[in-house]
Amino acid sequence: MTSPDWLLRASCSTGYDPDLWYASPASGAGRAALAICLSCPVARECLADAMASEPVSNGARWGIAGARTAEQRQALANGSAHGTPRGPDRCHCGPCQHHRIISDLYHQLLDQAVGPCPGS
Repeated sequence: MTSPDWLLRASCSTGYDPDLWYASPASGAGRAALAICLSCPVARECLADAMASEPVSNGARWGIAGARTAEQRQALANGSAHGTPRGPDRCHCGPCQHHRIISDLYHQLLDQAVGPCPGS
């Protein structure tokens, strides 16, 4: 199977250790992977590919893809409010509930870098 053309333009394809994208998002390696994804020119394509190719029947999503964690992609797949405007309809996922300030900053940076979540 050949790789999609967008993959050649992905920031992660430029010599990084692939294990970086499977580290805990809370770890230094996971934060580094998210930072790389935030500046990636094909983050939208990556997210769309991950959402289309990951198994949905058992919720098995792993790693970081499309500048989103596995938990965030599962929330999108479940139709949750993750990624919605930060007003009365605030995101209700676990990380956002417990880390509202960090989450708001993350969402602002993410929206600037790759646009709003596809689920919003």
